[in-house]
Amino acid sequence: MKKILLIIVITISLNPIFCYNIKYLEGFYNLYVENFYQYPNDVNRNIYYLKAALGVPFSNPLYAIATIKNETEWEKYRYLMFMHLNLKLVDSYLQLAKGLDKQEAYFYNAPWKEYNLKSLREAELYYLEAKKYWVDAVEWSSRANDDKFMFLYIEDIIYFEDEHYMIQTGELDYNKIIDKHLTRLKGVREKFENMDENTY
Repeated sequence: MKKILLIIVITISLNPIFCYNIKYLEGFYNLYVENFYQYPNDVNRNIYYLKAALGVPFSNPLYAIATIKNETEWEKYRYLMFMHLNLKLVDSYLQLAKGLDKQEAYFYNAPWKEYNLKSLREAELYYLEAKKYWVDAVEWSSRANDDKFMFLYIEDIIYFEDEHYMIQTGELDYNKIIDKHLTRLKGVREKFENMDENTY
């Protein structure tokens, strides 16, 4: 009896009728998950979904994650959505970089000099990748800042509106944050590079 049930379950799960094909941006965005503890696999999964969302069309305004009443709201919604997705990618790459970045080069880390230098190179690549998505986020925020949207707030995504406001006022500036990390990283790398057999 157990074997028959197992065969039925496997057959049903492999049947394409029971698969859900995600074709629209909102579907991929809904797969993004923010956990209190971010492990690299979770972050990489989120990056995959966010990038996939940027590469597919929006669903019909009826199925948007906010109530859309007219064409102007639809236009601003799309700009804010692209801005938000890019910000989430910036956050995700910064989380990956944080896991690899060495905040300080302690003398007792000298035996693992090469490992630490490799880790710093990878962290630097993640910081630079985050910078690219920050540029895109600022661009979409600028588009959402057009005069025709001056008194238009989409209440269902007020969090996106807040992000947009912080970018426009300079309150949120990932470029400065990332540059600060890269400058510190450069100093840490130099310390590791200057270590030799007499360091430890």
